[in-house]
Amino acid sequence: MNTDPTASPQRPDLAQIAANPATNLEVLRTLAFEYPKLRPVIALNPSTYPGLLEWLGEFDDEALKAALKQREESGPVYPSDSAGAPLAAGAAAGAGSQEPVRNSAQTADASEEDSQQHSNKTGLIALIILLVIAIPLVFVAAKLLVGTPTAPQPEPSTTVSAESEATATPSDTEASEEATTAAEIKFPAPGEAADLELVAAPSGNILCKLADGSVACTVLQTQQGMHGGACDDGSVTVVATAEGVKRDCSLRVNAQGATKVDYGQFGKSGDVACGSQYNGISCWNVKTGQGFAVSRQGWATTDKGFVPEDQFPWVQ
Repeated sequence: MNTDPTASPQRPDLAQIAANPATNLEVLRTLAFEYPKLRPVIALNPSTYPGLLEWLGEFDDEALKAALKQREESGPVYPSDSAGAPLAAGAAAGAGSQEPVRNSAQTADASEEDSQQHSNKTGLIALIILLVIAIPLVFVAAKLLVGTPTAPQPEPSTTVSAESEATATPSDTEASEEATTAAEIKFPAPGEAADLELVAAPSGNILCKLADGSVACTVLQTQQGMHGGACDDGSVTVVATAEGVKRDCSLRVNAQGATKVDYGQFGKSGDVACGSQYNGISCWNVKTGQGFAVSRQGWATTDKGFVPEDQFPWVQ
């Protein structure tokens, strides 16, 4: 059973957050995962990164397609500063109610002063918006100017020279490895994902084991005629590596030590991650996108990372 969180009273606040260029990228990603109706707004947000845009492009949603097309043709949409006008107007009205009655000359002077203050506020708001846009651009430009070393890499060798050991400090090596790892991740797990090696669905019917480069999930009990096909004993185990996905009836994940992950929560380990949903679990490799979705009703593969439950073939 699917619910629509955007129908709650907080919907206007979520829409403003989804449209705000200053919104944290992890928050944008989480909103895109959990609130389908906000995806067109996120598609127009100037801060939405290419990987998330590519993922949004996979949905068969007319409003979302229109937003992506608008972004491609006209560029991202920056929210106007009119949202702050009601607050400013309310504050001015509140202040006015506390002042005594003034004569016409005082009123004219006050009107001129209010007009000047409004102009100053408008300029200040415009300046803040420009700063919000410019600061990320400065960081991007700095990264482009600094760049990365372009010297050709040496051939693999079983020996390390004394000079290399002397010049390559641990901090330099760690920084290089972190930069390389970040550049390779194309389908990241949400920032709040917990570090787990054994994951279980809230029902306990799905068990997943996450290793550094692969993930395997066993569905203990399946429905007859499940999508993708079950093993002879009525269960099914699906395995994803960086290279691909397959069913493996010789493998079975053990429940001992598994942590139950609530619906809407994620677990990760190394290069793989899993997300628990009401209709099943989706697991994937964060670098290659190879993954799958599993449930009592079936299993299916993907090369686009996390699969939202509304895209499970058996719930269409």
